[in-house]
Amino acid sequence: MDWELRTCARRGHVTYRPDEPELAARLTAVTPAGPSWRCLRCGDFVPGAPKLTGPAQDAPLLLRGRALRDATVLRLLAAERFVRALLMVLIGDAILRFRRSEGQVQQPSICAI
Repeated sequence: MDWELRTCARRGHVTYRPDEPELAARLTAVTPAGPSWRCLRCGDFVPGAPKLTGPAQDAPLLLRGRALRDATVLRLLAAERFVRALLMVLIGDAILRFRRSEGQVQQPSICAI
């Protein structure tokens, strides 16, 4: 599975035009659709103007490869832990409600006939 493409599909490509001409030339290509800029996350060329510009040292640092996969797995584990904790709280609440109502069930009721 290509985690970079999955993340770019969800969040969008991140294109950057550095102020340095030699770096900008390496990150751009001329296509029939117009100028295209290389995505910093997945490496694909995206037609249109770059989303960000500035000096090369200010370019955004993006997770790629194993680091991106690890971050995604950690987010999934955190969500699973949250759901598990919520489920435990709901089960505990149900137990406490049952214990409170258990006394009412065991009391003999007086019926007037």
